[in-house]
Amino acid sequence: MRQPVIQKNGGWAPRVGAWVLILSALVSPSVAAQEPGYEVVEPGRDHYFAALSANAVIGAGMAGMRAWIEGNDVGDAVLRGALGGGVGWMGKWLATEWDAAPIAGRTVASVGNEVVRRASGPGPWIQSVVLPLGPAHLVVPMDGRRPRLRLSLADVGVLAWALAQPELETDWSRSLAAGAPVFVANDHAIRIDGELYDGFQWGGVIVMETHPPDADRIFRHEVVHLVQHDFAGELLWRPSERWLLDRTPLGPILPSWLELGLLELGTARLSTHLFGTGNHLGGLLEQEARWFAGR
Repeated sequence: MRQPVIQKNGGWAPRVGAWVLILSALVSPSVAAQEPGYEVVEPGRDHYFAALSANAVIGAGMAGMRAWIEGNDVGDAVLRGALGGGVGWMGKWLATEWDAAPIAGRTVASVGNEVVRRASGPGPWIQSVVLPLGPAHLVVPMDGRRPRLRLSLADVGVLAWALAQPELETDWSRSLAAGAPVFVANDHAIRIDGELYDGFQWGGVIVMETHPPDADRIFRHEVVHLVQHDFAGELLWRPSERWLLDRTPLGPILPSWLELGLLELGTARLSTHLFGTGNHLGGLLEQEARWFAGR
């Protein structure tokens, strides 16, 4: 998949193998983009229940798979993972229901991610809470230890790309609300692989058009993709990349606060190459974003 273009309008171990299977099954596209002109459906109870069920099933599956890999109690992990998935759903609902502060929903969702991550083993259900701060995250331990920052080089790279586009302007109010850089393409069209889109989420960055009165819906839609990205990062890419780096000469050298994010970019590009941008997983993620954004 080629990098998005802004155009002027008018113109080898069993554990590694198991993680690879998880990544192949659940990896998201490199760019989660929003097609223009789709039918906006106001979500009802059936839509919310379907989304809640899907999040619970994914949380249960993730926790159960990890417990199986680690030789722990799969049944207990499945139950705790389902609960964590439900908390993640609550975070998405809050992020789209409270337009003034989607960052609150992302923080709640991070608690659900932590429950899923911790579900496969003994110990406390929640060890830390993650607060999004653009390409960085503030990790707040629950045991009284000092908070620590971590920085994603991949997200820094995407942010640098967005800042380098003269057609994009920073939307400071939405950036502060989302806890992520938000850029608007005023009087410009957004094209990806030649197709027009209302907006997209790429890494920890949102780019969107501003069509009143659709701007708020477009923003909510991309915020859901941002929460989905947080989930994949916490439970798939980040631990997998750290596990792999620890087995290379780079592992002991790389500071614990610095993350490359190369596994995320690599698997996303592989998924797009093998299955295209319209793969089944991308369709499911897109449908969930439409439901939450349609209210």
